[in-house]
Amino acid sequence: KEKAAALEQLGAQLGYPDWMERHAKTLTNTKGREKEGVELAIAAAKKGQLSAWYYPAQAYQLGKGVQKDLRYAMECCEKGLADPDSIGCANIAGEMYFEGKDGIPQDRARAVQLFEQAHRNGNNWGNDMLGLCYLFGYGCQQDPARARMLFEEANYSSNRKSYGLGLIYADGMGVPEDIAKGVALLQKAGNYPPAQEALLRFKKTIFGKWVRR
Repeated sequence: KEKAAALEQLGAQLGYPDWMERHAKTLTNTKGREKEGVELAIAAAKKGQLSAWYYPAQAYQLGKGVQKDLRYAMECCEKGLADPDSIGCANIAGEMYFEGKDGIPQDRARAVQLFEQAHRNGNNWGNDMLGLCYLFGYGCQQDPARARMLFEEANYSSNRKSYGLGLIYADGMGVPEDIAKGVALLQKAGNYPPAQEALLRFKKTIFGKWVRR
């Protein structure tokens, strides 16, 4: 590992864009050196390593080692998206358009396009947000079946995923209605406001069965 780290650093020092990006990734994940990593990633990106735009985009989106700036994060994403196989920038930009805050306009249709791009390239990081778009028809044709597939395909837990699956089962959207299973999933979403609001539509009887209010 020590030799690999030394070679990575050497490649970056020699100015090879792909090695600059690799070293930038290491630095952005090293406490106290995040800003150095962001600067190296930008230098790599300007040399044509378009995927390197992901690191400054993420840093400025989260305020990781730099002052949070969603507008600049989006600028970095748009430059990275010049690569049609972009995954990282597609996901970050997709999330910002999905949420729409801090100067970034909400654009669910664009979010769908970006998450679908990442999905086509084998990544399911944005499946919970993409699933909600298909579940409610945000920026796309409503398709609960595809929403369920996206939620179940996601190999991670999230409040959005639990909320979406909870509604699907509680309301029988493309599946047999199962209020108990739906409520359990909505409860799994924790303090996610939409899930908390959805739970108000159900109550438990004295016999312990979940029913609609």
